[in-house]
Amino acid sequence: MHYSFSSVLMAFLTSNILLIVISLFLCSRKIMVNAGYKLLALLLGVSFLRFLFPVEFPFTQNLYLPNWLSEIIKLVIHPFYFLGGHEISCWTFLEIVWLIGFIVKLIGMRSKNAALSVLISIGADLSQQDPYKSVLTQVCHDKKKKNIFKIVTINGLQSPMLYGIFKPCILIPKNLVLSERNLYYTLSHEVSHHYHHDLVLKRIVSLVTAFYWWNPASHILNKQVELIMEMRIDNDLISSGPEDRLGYMNCLIYIREFMIEQQMISEDLSASFLKGGKDEFSKRFEMMFAKDHRKARSITVFTTAIVLCIYILSYVFILEAYLPPEGEMIITPAMGNSYVIDNGDGTYDFYLNDTYVETTNCLEYYFEEIPIYSKEE
Repeated sequence: MHYSFSSVLMAFLTSNILLIVISLFLCSRKIMVNAGYKLLALLLGVSFLRFLFPVEFPFTQNLYLPNWLSEIIKLVIHPFYFLGGHEISCWTFLEIVWLIGFIVKLIGMRSKNAALSVLISIGADLSQQDPYKSVLTQVCHDKKKKNIFKIVTINGLQSPMLYGIFKPCILIPKNLVLSERNLYYTLSHEVSHHYHHDLVLKRIVSLVTAFYWWNPASHILNKQVELIMEMRIDNDLISSGPEDRLGYMNCLIYIREFMIEQQMISEDLSASFLKGGKDEFSKRFEMMFAKDHRKARSITVFTTAIVLCIYILSYVFILEAYLPPEGEMIITPAMGNSYVIDNGDGTYDFYLNDTYVETTNCLEYYFEEIPIYSKEE
């Protein structure tokens, strides 16, 4: 595997294309409802993998960009200084800015985590008070899970949320008054998040979003993953029958109305009962109403095939700027040994420090003293 400017560029283009396809998919309510949230989760998983691995493989084939684009890229990656045998270019400074931005995002995540921890520490513990204790016990019993949860009420929340991977804590807005039935749905929702390991997934996606802070597609991915997690929990909670579906929907509407009037504490590291705007809220409702609808197999197969083809082809082919060496100063002794292998068919393989760089059919741009070997040698 090889990391380069071109591999990052290809990951950026591919991930954005994939997310555009998925966004169009979500915009079509009919397609979204017919295909279901599981297909959406699969598509987002593919996009997530493309984010994680911005590399090229030995089998990857180069597709050269037009000359004008190659010249622009050349200005970015062309070394203008060598420091200890390392190339210094505009791309080097962009990588430094990238790293600094990532560190700043990590510090911001840590600060938000610390601030929320402080609020939890001063909040009121409701774990041993009824009806919270009895309802939570019933929820865990129904799910056949151990009750390891703490319930805390704090100011500033828009909606109930789950916080903490190893010591899960269900946070309830201080001014939110819930009937026992709505409390059951609320606690069941947050407990389900924990046992589906949604906070772990959320942390991973948050790290990817922080790493690719400059890429708008990463923020779209983050938002859509959250929507998929909520759809999955919705599906679990309404599976008992029409009565639970109606009761759960009424609970969502009640908390939605409460949210409108509240200030917001950061939910970046938590799983919220309700998150997102009106559009996300309506998508969840449509998916719940469509639970018993017949799935459109042809739409599912067609969409999955398109996304997988884009994903696979993005590794088979990579967009590369055509940047021929421009003289002896490009290859310096400090950079290591360079040579060319004559393939015998009019093409030459160029190697730097015994590492293959490119195949060319013209040595015009290479310095005259570069060693040329035959394949037999």
